[in-house]
Amino acid sequence: QTYLVLMAKYHPELMYQHLSTHDDYRVEDCLRLCQEFHIADASAYLLERMGNVMSALQLMLQTLEARLMTLKRVIRSTGADTSSSQWRAGRVS
Repeated sequence: QTYLVLMAKYHPELMYQHLSTHDDYRVEDCLRLCQEFHIADASAYLLERMGNVMSALQLMLQTLEARLMTLKRVIRSTGADTSSSQWRAGRVS
């Protein structure tokens, strides 16, 4: 259990792979841990293992939506920065 806590805290990107290749853990405890550290892919995997497929799908869709919104903000801010720097340099009419 301590190993999983440390992995969740310091290497959350490894949780899904570990959980999907091992079965020497309590699913409910690991789900709480993954939810506490906001590890969506591992949480969805554990929800699915527990038979809660709809919650797993909903979690993955929410995660995808949040990441798309972040990407849109980054693209917009990068585009705005590029446009304003080109305008200041006199390259945009």
